[in-house]
Amino acid sequence: PSHSSIGFKIRHFINKVPGTMDNFKGTITFNADDASDNKVNAEIEAGSINTANKKRDKHLKTDDYFHIDKYPQIGFISKKWEQVSDNEYNVHSNLTMYGQMHPINLKVVFLGETPGIGPYEDYMIAGWEGSAVIDRNEWGIDAGKPILGDDVDIDISIQGHRELN
Repeated sequence: PSHSSIGFKIRHFINKVPGTMDNFKGTITFNADDASDNKVNAEIEAGSINTANKKRDKHLKTDDYFHIDKYPQIGFISKKWEQVSDNEYNVHSNLTMYGQMHPINLKVVFLGETPGIGPYEDYMIAGWEGSAVIDRNEWGIDAGKPILGDDVDIDISIQGHRELN
């Protein structure tokens, strides 16, 4: 997580307001030569939402939006990786949020991998970027209309590592 990010944007009146989910963890199983066994499993703490506005963040944690007392975790599980080009994939997944699971398609770009150096010399370091647009209404999160838009743009940047044997 210290070299990764999960960001989002949602329309507020006219412009899109950004935010992040700051606490998350996950695993990636990835083979660039054969996408059939690729997998992602991630958990995001819904209460780690950060829009750089404490009052708004507090409201987003209530039952109007994320209802973190009842649904503290957001889950992401990939179901199928479809290779689009050498380094691009459509990752068909399930997103569980607000107590509901719905399918989403995450567009993923594999940025590459390299042996680590310095304190990372025992690892291979790899990077991915992903994006998706979800309709928050599918999860029953519909507060704030008409001020807030329905579509939420999600942008993910992930740096992973694995130990060299």
